[in-house]
Amino acid sequence: MTIEIELQNQQQSSNRSSRIAGIVFVLCNLTTIAFAIPFLIVEPFSWEHMNYFLLAGILSLAVGAFVHSSTTFSLRDAVLFLTITLIATTIFELMGVHWGIPFGRTYRYNEYLKPILPGGVPLFIPFAWYIIAYASLVYLRRFITDNQNALNKRLLVLKAVLCAVPLMAVDLVLDPLATYIETWIWFKTGPYFGIPTWNFIGWFIVGFVIYFCFFAFGGAKTASYNGGFRSLDGLLVTFSLILMILANLAIIKRLNHFLPVILTPLTLGPFYIYWFIMAYKSSKTPKVTIDTHNQIYHRQIRVHTRGPQAT
Repeated sequence: MTIEIELQNQQQSSNRSSRIAGIVFVLCNLTTIAFAIPFLIVEPFSWEHMNYFLLAGILSLAVGAFVHSSTTFSLRDAVLFLTITLIATTIFELMGVHWGIPFGRTYRYNEYLKPILPGGVPLFIPFAWYIIAYASLVYLRRFITDNQNALNKRLLVLKAVLCAVPLMAVDLVLDPLATYIETWIWFKTGPYFGIPTWNFIGWFIVGFVIYFCFFAFGGAKTASYNGGFRSLDGLLVTFSLILMILANLAIIKRLNHFLPVILTPLTLGPFYIYWFIMAYKSSKTPKVTIDTHNQIYHRQIRVHTRGPQAT
């Protein structure tokens, strides 16, 4: 009975934490959507009036992402990934603003994007990186949490590369809009909606550094992937799709161009499909129930009671 009570308590605790995290996550995302709507309807667009809508929306998403990660991965993983991402992206952004490394060319942020960190990078930027980077961990969760004991360099590199690809793909969609509304201004423009080609390579490099450090420090060691965790991942995937749709609508309205819209399913579609396939397979995996644990427990007791069998 002791093992049954313990398993029941663990299951109830897991379900309760998943429900609470789900509520917080939904509220954070609905708040962000509310702050995103003005980007579609406000005319004329001015960062002087829109800055705090962006800041509130980004910080709300960041809170939701942290709650999600601390529930579906672990608190240690959540703190580790947040810390690595904020530090790495702040350093890379400072390098980019002053020397163009690793984004190819120098740029500056809009003067109305406040508060600004020392060096000229707005506060919301590292948190925006964190939100986008965390999504890759969820899309590829089933891959990155396999073979946790095989921490060799080849596996770490492969995981970091695969996670960095969707991060770079998001920039193909969002950067044209951000450049058009002058979130940042390139001092020397490039061929893709004024964006230098090397910028996308820079996004991949930043992503690779983030993920490699995270995995190298033992991140993403999910203990289980139960129904509650699948539901939370489903919420993240759903809201990410909603936000991408809003971004694409803004692109159509502001840029009057469909290329970034077309690139959205072509570049991010495979990762969404992979997540759906893995979630479906996981839902069909037989669950280890309390009765199963009891059968194993009582079988072990019988073996120990009988003692070694005579040959």
